[in-house]
Amino acid sequence: MNRFLHLLLVTDNHSSALALREKLLEVEGLEFGIAQVSNLNDALEKLSTNPNFDTVLLDLRLPSEALKKIRSQNETIPIITLHSELEIEQLSEFIRDGADSCLLIDKIDGNRIAISILSVMRSKEDSSTKLAIATDPLDKLEQSIEQELVATTPLTFFLEKLVRGLENLPAVDHKISILLIDETRKRLLHGAAPSLPPAYNAAIDGIAIGYKVGSCGTAAFCNHPVYCVDITTDPLWEDFSELAISHGLRACWSIPFSNNNREVIGTFAIYYDKPKFPTAAERQYIHRGADIASRLINAYRSLPLA
Repeated sequence: MNRFLHLLLVTDNHSSALALREKLLEVEGLEFGIAQVSNLNDALEKLSTNPNFDTVLLDLRLPSEALKKIRSQNETIPIITLHSELEIEQLSEFIRDGADSCLLIDKIDGNRIAISILSVMRSKEDSSTKLAIATDPLDKLEQSIEQELVATTPLTFFLEKLVRGLENLPAVDHKISILLIDETRKRLLHGAAPSLPPAYNAAIDGIAIGYKVGSCGTAAFCNHPVYCVDITTDPLWEDFSELAISHGLRACWSIPFSNNNREVIGTFAIYYDKPKFPTAAERQYIHRGADIASRLINAYRSLPLA
C-alpha cells in the first residue's frame, strides 16, 4: 500500500497548482491528498480546523507576511516555499520567517519534490531525539541542519541556517562569512554571511584566491588559518583594507576547510568591528565552525539528485 501524504497548497496561481499536481502523479510509492487554498486567511483557517497536514507548500508570490503568519500559528508543521526564481539574498529572510526548505518549482520533477517533502517531515519528526543526544550547542546545531539536508534545496539555504545558528549563540559578538571555491578553483564565491553588509558581500563575491588577498583569499591559497588582528595594519589586507574599514570591519580570522579528498573547498571566517587577537577558546571555536561547515557541505554534495 502506498504511503499517503496530506498537503496544504497555498497559491492563487491555477496553472502552477495544476503543474504541481501533475508532477506529483509521477511519484511511485506515494499518494498525495492536496487541499488547495488561494489566500492567507483560508490557509490559516484550514490549519486551525485540520492540524494534521503533513506539509504546507507555500507560493512565495503571495504577500510576504504569509510565511510568518503561518509559522506563528503552527510552530512545528513543515513549510516548503515554492519559487520560480530564487535570489541568494532572499534565503536569509525565508529562514528567519520559518521556512524549512525552498523549491524552484519550475525546474524539478515530482520525485525531487517528494524527496524534499519527506526530508523536512523526517527532520521535524527526528529533531527532538537528535537534539537530546547532542553534547553541546554546536553539536545540536550541526545535527539539526544535517537532518534537513536535501539536494532540491540550494546549499546556501543550509549555510545561512548554520551561520545564523552560530551567531545566535550566547556571548557571540562577531559576524560570520562562509565562502566557497568555484569550479575553476581560482575564486571564492559567496556562501553565507547574513550579518555582513550586503554591499561588502557583493564586493568580495568572486574574489581571486591568492596571497595578500585579505584573510580568506590568503587562507584558501595557503591552506592555512589566517588571523588578522587589525585590518588597518595587516599587509595581507593592503589592497582591501579601505573596503573593509568602510563597512566597519577591523579584524578577520579565516580558516580553510576541505572536501573528503583534502582539497580546499571554502573558508569559514569571523569578523569583528574592532582589532582583536584570538584567545585559545576562540581559536577552538572557529576551527569547530569550519569543521561543521565542511561536513555539511560534503554531506550535501554527496546527496542523490533524485
